[in-house]
Amino acid sequence: MCVRAAIRRWLSSELDDGKITRELLPLAGTHLCQYKITLVTSDVRGGGTDANVFIDLKGTLRRTGVHSVDAPKKAFERCVRSV
Repeated sequence: MCVRAAIRRWLSSELDDGKITRELLPLAGTHLCQYKITLVTSDVRGGGTDANVFIDLKGTLRRTGVHSVDAPKKAFERCVRSV
């Protein structure tokens, strides 16, 4: 099963609405046991990052806790899709 959620917003304290966190909600009645996370950086100037990237998945019963996204340094350059 694959559940998709597109943010289509900046994760930046300086751009868009200034938020660096987003809440993703699965469809009602969906029971999840595996996640596939795809991170996509923007294609505009400054759309990448050299910062460490972290993810914290939260559900109604529990959460994963904060985990570092283990990816090569180039994974978060401008206009890159990382799975």
